[in-house]
Amino acid sequence: YAKQVSNGSSVAAGLEDLVMTPLVVDRDDADVSSNGSNESGPWIEFVKSELAGGLSVRMRFVHGRSRIKEAKMMGLDSDNTSTVCLQAHIENKRSDSGTLRHIRIVHRPSTSSGMISTSKVVSPPEIPALKTGKASSVFIGLTFSSATDRDGVALAKFDIKSDRGSTSIEIRPTLGEFMDSSKVTMSQSEFDSKVADLHGIHQRITSTFSLSPMNNDVYTNLPKTILQHLNLKQIGTWPGKGCFVGVLPASEQYVYVVVKCDPVTGSGDLIVCGNNAMASNSILNLLKQALTHCK
Repeated sequence: YAKQVSNGSSVAAGLEDLVMTPLVVDRDDADVSSNGSNESGPWIEFVKSELAGGLSVRMRFVHGRSRIKEAKMMGLDSDNTSTVCLQAHIENKRSDSGTLRHIRIVHRPSTSSGMISTSKVVSPPEIPALKTGKASSVFIGLTFSSATDRDGVALAKFDIKSDRGSTSIEIRPTLGEFMDSSKVTMSQSEFDSKVADLHGIHQRITSTFSLSPMNNDVYTNLPKTILQHLNLKQIGTWPGKGCFVGVLPASEQYVYVVVKCDPVTGSGDLIVCGNNAMASNSILNLLKQALTHCK
C-alpha cells in the first residue's frame, strides 16, 4: 500500500514511500498507546460516529521530538516551521457490530482567498477493514506553502471516507502550533532580562484570568496545559511563576510568556512580551483558550 502524497501535480514514488497497512488493535489498547505521549496537543473530534455510520475520528498535533520523528518518516522537512504532523485515532463504534471498510483520509486540494494552503500532504494508507471495537492510530503530515506570524490563516481540507459514506473536515493549525522552541536555550536570568527590556506600550500585553473550580491538580497541571496548546519551551520550574518562550515561524522573533496564578483562588495574570503586537495578541488569546482546558 502506498501512502497518498499530494505535492502540486507530482506524486512521490519509490520504495521509500511504501508503507504497511495501518495496524488495527483493540480499542482499549489503542487508548493506552494514544495517551502515552506528553509531546502532543489535545484531542480534537473531527468525525462523530453517530453522523458517520459508526466511524469515529479524532486528531491531535504532535510536538517536539515526536514531530521531528514523524516528519522524517513521512519524508517532510522537520526544520521547516510550516510543517505540522497530526496523529489520528480512528475507531469503529458501530452499534450493530458491523465492520467498516475502505477507510481513507483523502486530501482535498483547494485554495481560499486570504488563506495559506498546503504545498505537500502525506496521508496514511487505507485501512481495508475495521471491526466493531477495533481502532487504529495513523499520522498525517502537512507542509504549508509559506510561513506566517498570523493566526488562523493556514487551512487544509480532507474527506474521510468509508463504505458508510464521506465526511469533509478542515484542519486549521493555530499560530501556537507553528511556533518553534526546539532550539531555544535560555536561563531564567536571561529570560527575566529579556522580559524587563520589553516594556513598551506595543511590546507588552497583559490580561487576567480565573480558574474555577480550583484545586491542586489544576494548579500543578497548568504549565502542561499551556504546552499542549502552544509550541513553547518552559524556562525554570513551576509552581510559582510560569515562564515560556517561543519563536515566531516567519519573522523568527522571540515571544516571552509569563503566567502567574494563585493556588487557592485560581486568579492569575498573563503577560506576553515581543516586538510583533499582532502576534502577541494572538498568542494571548490562545493562552486564554488553553486555560479553559485546565483540569
